[in-house]
Amino acid sequence: MNFNYSDLKKKSVINVMDGKDLGKIIDIVFSVPEGRIVSIIVPGKKNSLFSGGELIIGFGCIERIGNDAILVKLCESGPIGPQGPQGPQGVPEGYEY
Repeated sequence: MNFNYSDLKKKSVINVMDGKDLGKIIDIVFSVPEGRIVSIIVPGKKNSLFSGGELIIGFGCIERIGNDAILVKLCESGPIGPQGPQGPQGVPEGYEY
């Protein structure tokens, strides 16, 4: 199945562990020269004045890409997937590594 960035950025990213909508994709990280997606980036937690950074989700944490949403598997201890924890960058409050 092939997707382009403009299609992916319109989809909501949903955590299947708690049902939270994490927002829409704001960026994608590729590996070079393979051209594979390494991770997707969604906005971090927001409050009234400040944003909480960015949440970097490893490609191995993506469970399914559907018509309207991208389902990911995250837990409070970090992303769950074949690649294991993805690192501490941009993890919003409540999702810690």
